[in-house]
Amino acid sequence: MIGHATSGQITQGTIFSCALAEDYANSNVLGIIVTARCDAANDKVDTYNYIPLVTFEDWSIQDGSRILSNRIFPSALGELKKILAEAGLAESLISTISPTVILRSIFRDDLSSVSIKKLEPRFAKAENRYSSALAQRKYQLTSFERLAFLRSQPSDFKSLSKELIQNSLADYYYLRSSTPGEACRGYVALLREMRHIPRDLATAIGEGIDLPAYKQMCASDARNVQRLGIISDDHFAMPLGVVQSPHIELLMQRFTMLFSRIGVADPEPELLPYLQSMISLDVQA
Repeated sequence: MIGHATSGQITQGTIFSCALAEDYANSNVLGIIVTARCDAANDKVDTYNYIPLVTFEDWSIQDGSRILSNRIFPSALGELKKILAEAGLAESLISTISPTVILRSIFRDDLSSVSIKKLEPRFAKAENRYSSALAQRKYQLTSFERLAFLRSQPSDFKSLSKELIQNSLADYYYLRSSTPGEACRGYVALLREMRHIPRDLATAIGEGIDLPAYKQMCASDARNVQRLGIISDDHFAMPLGVVQSPHIELLMQRFTMLFSRIGVADPEPELLPYLQSMISLDVQA
């Protein structure tokens, strides 16, 4: 999947270090060049486009926890309402009283009936999922808090991870490594976040560029400012690997389809009954 990068060459599929990503300011972000090979080879463009690439760990804590909470919240809410109905209680109860209070004052109350108390384990489990997901949606959390949420939902996180590595999530593309033979949990390309760098800067990355050289390029051309994440002397922007065929073609297909989809209005609600009415018509021989 990943081949060796050629020094001095930047082409479609090249993975380079010290890239940037909107929600990953404190992460080690890489980039994948998506500019057409022919344009890169013949210097036909003034800018090179790339897609940010982040580690699986960073993606899980940032985007993964968000996706998981958005899935768990409605699922847990539906389960809570279902249990309330089974207990003979109004589903609307949850709109005015928090599930935590309902759990304590109804399902764990000494005066509650045996049938209601039997539902307590299920309600408690759903309430825990609901509260955990709600906390993820309400306020800014630390990485440790997001990781704790992922650990509290191992089954859901496993399903999400499976979707990711099978490339079933439209907004992301999973890569096993960034260099040949790298031992890691992999990387995730953020397909919705396309960025660009000037051609001269891309050429410099092909040869390798450190902080002093980058500062000099920024001083001579303001277009280079804040294009790379080189912030210290131990940072070095350079090619790391190349996504090989047919994986780069699949990545580009996924990327282009994400933006070329066309949405139209749903058919009229009465159309389906009208079509189904055909089988009730008398057919003349």
